Order: sequence, then C-alpha cells, then structure tokens
Amino acid sequence: QQPIAHTKREVPYEIGPDDPEEERYVVAGGRLVGRFDEQKKLFAASVLADYLAGENEAPLKRAILDAGLGQDMDVVMDDGIQQPVFAWVVWNTGRAQIEKIRSTIRVCVDEMLKNGLDRERLEASIDSFTFRTRDREGGWGPRGLREALSMYDTWLYDGDPAEPLLVDESLVALKAALDTNYFEELLRELFLEEGSAELVLVPSKTLGEERRAKEAARVAAESAGWTPERRRELERQFAALTAWQQSEDSAEAKATIPVLALSDLNDEPEKLNYTQERCGETTVLRHKLDSEIVYARLFFNASDLSAEELPALALLAELIGKLPTERYGSAALQNRIKQKIGKFAVSASATSGRDAKQAGVMLSLSLAFIRENLEDVRALVEELLLRTRFDDRKILGENVKQLVMGAQMTASSAGQMYGMMRADAQVSAAGAAQDAMAGFGYANWLKARSQEEEDAQDQLLQKLGEILRRIVSRARLTLSISANAGEAASWCAIIPERGDAMPAPASYETLSTRQEGIQIPADIGFAVELDNFKLQGGSYRGAMPVLANILNYDFLWNEIRVQGGAYGCGFIARPNGAYGYYTYRDPQPGRSLGVFGEASAFVRSFCAEKPDLTRQILGSVSDLDPLRNSEQKMSLAESLYFRGETQEDLVRCYRELLQTTSDDLLALCGMLDTLTAKKHVCVVGGQAALDACGEQLSERQTI
Repeated sequence: QQPIAHTKREVPYEIGPDDPEEERYVVAGGRLVGRFDEQKKLFAASVLADYLAGENEAPLKRAILDAGLGQDMDVVMDDGIQQPVFAWVVWNTGRAQIEKIRSTIRVCVDEMLKNGLDRERLEASIDSFTFRTRDREGGWGPRGLREALSMYDTWLYDGDPAEPLLVDESLVALKAALDTNYFEELLRELFLEEGSAELVLVPSKTLGEERRAKEAARVAAESAGWTPERRRELERQFAALTAWQQSEDSAEAKATIPVLALSDLNDEPEKLNYTQERCGETTVLRHKLDSEIVYARLFFNASDLSAEELPALALLAELIGKLPTERYGSAALQNRIKQKIGKFAVSASATSGRDAKQAGVMLSLSLAFIRENLEDVRALVEELLLRTRFDDRKILGENVKQLVMGAQMTASSAGQMYGMMRADAQVSAAGAAQDAMAGFGYANWLKARSQEEEDAQDQLLQKLGEILRRIVSRARLTLSISANAGEAASWCAIIPERGDAMPAPASYETLSTRQEGIQIPADIGFAVELDNFKLQGGSYRGAMPVLANILNYDFLWNEIRVQGGAYGCGFIARPNGAYGYYTYRDPQPGRSLGVFGEASAFVRSFCAEKPDLTRQILGSVSDLDPLRNSEQKMSLAESLYFRGETQEDLVRCYRELLQTTSDDLLALCGMLDTLTAKKHVCVVGGQAALDACGEQLSERQTI
C-alpha cells in the first residue's frame, strides 16, 4: 500500500444502556511503519510506544490524563504483518475533547523533539524490550513453537525466515542509538509526517437494535420474493447441509491423518526438577531449570482476609509498583523496575486443595531478571513490600477507572472468563474468592469505588496499606526460586518476622444457585455451566482429559460450532475440581445450554460401540504432559504444592489416561448428569442473546 493523504473517519459502536454516551468516544490515530523486514526500525518503534505510554507516568499518556481528555491512553506497535502499523488510542472521551486530544499530542511531541527524549526513561524501555525479546524460556508456550511461529513474520512475505530469530544486532543498535538523535527522528516521522489515518468510534445506545432491525428487514424482503420452487430448493439445500454437518468423516478420510501408536508415548510425564526445603519458618521451592534467567516468586498467604476485603487485595496487587515508595516517586520507580526486572507482575489469586469448600488466597510477586541484577532486585522487592506509600489519591483514581473500563472491554471480548468465574462462585470457595478478585463481583466493586468521594478514597488507600502490612510476613511466605537465584535466606531476610502464623484455608460463602445473565453491548454471547466433582466425592482422574477430547471434538464442535455458529466451545475438567461447558462468541447461547444437557447421552451412545480410543487418548496426552518452558515448569510445581499434590499424582493420572476404557468414560456420565441437574449457569451476552435464553435464565445484571 502506498502512503495515503491524511484521512479521518467516524464509525458508530454499541454501548450499554446505562453508559453515558458523551463520555464513551474512542479516538485513534496511526500510520504504516515501513516494511516487515526493517527489524531495527520496528524494534525502535516498539520501544517508543512503551516510552510514550507504557504506564500512566509515561509522558504522552500523562499529558492526556492530566488534561482530563480520557480515562486511558495507549500507543501500540502492530508488527508481524507485511506493513506494520504504529498507532495511538484514547478511550472514553467526549466529542468536544477530540480536537484537544490532537493538539495535546502535537504539543507534547513538539516539546520532546525540542528538548530531547529522557535518556534514563528511554534506556529503561530499551532494557525491558531487550529482555522480553531475548527471553526464550518464558511466555505462553514452548520455545520451539514460539520461534517457529515467529518465522512467519518475515517468511510469509518472501523474507528471510531466520531474521526473527537473529535479534542481537538490532538490539545492540538500539543501545547505540541512545547517543544519536535516531529516536527523535523516528518520533517525528511517526507523529508529524503526512500519511496518517484517524478513527473516531462514536458511541450509540441504539446501534444494536438498529442493526438487528435492518437485518430482519433485509431477510423479510429477500424471502418475500421467493417463489414456491425457490423455497423448496433452499429447503433442500438446508437439509443437505444439515445432513453433511451431522455426518461422520469417512474411514478413508480419517486414514489420511498421521497417527502415533500408544507404544510411542512415554511411560511417565516429564519429571519436574525441583526440591522442597525450609528456610526457618518459610517453605522454599527451588527449581533447576534450563535457563540462565533468574526466576523468583513470593507468595503471601492472605486466607484470613474477609470476603469483603478480597477486592481490596486485588486492587492492592494492581497498585504495587505504581504507587510511590519512600525512596522513589511513581515514575522513577517504574523506570527502576524496567531497568532491573525483565518481567514483573503482582497478582491476587485463590486456589483450592482437596476440599472445594475451602480456599487459599495469596498475593504473589513474580520476577524474572538477569543474574547480575540480583542484589538490586532484592532491594527493589524490599522497597515495594515494606515502603510503598499509600497517599496518592490521583494514582488510585486513575487506575480504578482504567480497571473498570478494562473489565467492560474484557466482558465483551472474553466473556467466557467472567462466566466461568461467576458460575464457579456458585460452587466452590475458591470460585467465590476468584470472582471477588477478578470477575464480575470485582468489576462491580471497582465501579462503586470509581464513584466515591475523596474521603472514601483516602480510607481505601489506608485499608490497602493495612492489608499489605498485615500479610507481608515471613510466616506467611512461600518462596519459589530458580537454582541460580542465590541463597533462600537472602530472600527471606528482606521479609519481616511479625510473630504470626500461616493462616488456614478459608471457607468463603458461595453464591446461591442461579441461572444468571450478564448483559453486555454485543450481538453475541458466552454460555457457561459449571460444577465441582470434589463436592460430589470425586477426584481428578486420567479419563477426564479423554472425556473432554471426545466431548470437544466429537460432540460440541459439531453441535455448537458447526451447526450453532459459535466461534468456540469446550468442556473442561480441572484438577481443582471445576468441570463444565463453555461457549465463545456464541450467537445462540440459549440453544447451547440445551446442547450441554445432551452430552451425557452422547457419551453413553459413543461408548456403547466399544470404540478404539487410541485417537482420543493421543489427543489428550498434551493435557497432562505438554512440552513446557521454564516458567511453566515452575508454575506446575507451585500448583501441585498449593493443591497438596505430588509428582506421583501426576504419574497416576497420566497412566490412567493411557489406559482409559469405555467403562471409565461411562463411569463419568453420572458427573455430567449432576452438572445438568444442578444448573449453575452464567450467560454473558447482548440483550437479544439473553432474551433468547428465555426461562433458562432466572436473573439479569449488567456490567
């Protein structure tokens, strides 16, 4: 595509009935950034995106927030395509603010070009980008798969497939560019040169209904013109399509797929290489990993918090590293974290062990960094945990509003996550806690906090500080570190001894059984039905992944995706006891709930034929023995520890999986019947999708 003249366009989008239209405009601007094979330039643009808006204290984002021009702002670099795109976006603003946004961005960029970029901040962004780019043992999947997929970023466009793997030269060049005006010139090109496009999303409360009415009119007009012969022909085609969708693949077609034999599989899953030690009163999990990167995770047991305090714990996790400390202001602190810690995350989570009526709640810090930064990282952790200041109402307010906005966006794009947490909150103590810290319950709590006065905000800050001081104790600590992380005693030494004890798991009260609809501004939905087999006296069995494989690919895929039109669907059975169904971007969630109820009959019919289960067993092995990277091996070992399980439990389940029979699957059908009978249901969807569920839903709410 050749450069374009400056272009502006407005496009309507649907918002919820209770959302204020004037505050929900979204404004974005962007441009093409060269070619897919200009690696140094693309890396530099990614660094600039972080420099400008990587956090609230970044200069361009801070300028927008300080001027009150939007709830959030970001700068993004979209590469991996033939012509990469660099763009900025401001969320939840008003029409009257759009011109001010343009001028503020222009003034801010002009000032940076006049005065030069802040070298320390720019270097921190380069350090952070360099770590993430060189990290081969972290992230979402095995190194080989991630690197193979990255090769397509160039190979698809007749470029060198090895280029995405060879990054050192470009990363060194970024450091050298600090001593030149390279980044300033790139900033000028990205924001001030001709060839940009601007998009304004205009909020509408009626768009969804207008779109549905227009489609209904189109269908009515189309069908009104059908002759009897045309109608019969369409009915014949529809019947043929339905028959084809419901038919099985032929034996000849199945034979074209390469298949392993069960004898090709390992006798046991990969053994986790870690030890369990004690450092005074602290349990230490030490992992021997195939990585030079240092990994450290600190888990603080917070199970003695009340249910009402759980959302505050989740907000505390969001604010650690953003609030100032005694030594650092907010901006300087975030620079320091980027300089010394390659990956930094704080989270609040709930886990359940062998008793689903109880939950363990934890605040965790996850760190990944290079060995030479070890002492600096420990000093930073101590600063964050012991000397964070809870006196900045502005940082609190901005983050709460951004979290509310993020919850609304996630509910529309990944509603099955909210649906699963909400349904699980009806079943298990951990589910109730997780909903309060990350689900619909948390979103409602945040929304209420975003509307509070200053006195209430001060009280909330004080409460967050009290919770942190209460739970940061050596007696509450579980330390998980890689073998190259130094002595455990040095990590434990930065955590104070407060004379308390490790809290016992909590019995958080679950929600009442309900069939709940959560309304979002969208035409589609996400249907979820969950229960917990541990509450039925069951335990995790190796046949469960095989059952999931059969339901997912022999039943749900055809019934819900192929015939029902949903983008995705599935059955899950997790070691914590949660099991059930979900759909993703589903135009007919009410129909899907009915399909869920037919799953047990399908399994019984499937097993009546005494089928060869080799294909299903092979397709399930990766559930219990996937190829894991270093971070994932650590995570699995931690999960086993907190659930009270061992490597031997993994081996037992793995061997059960390999030996699964039809009788084993039939024995699980009672579990499916119980799931259907109890009806712990949550559907996240648009008004029309929820209306179509009819009496399958007992109550409705909005997010």
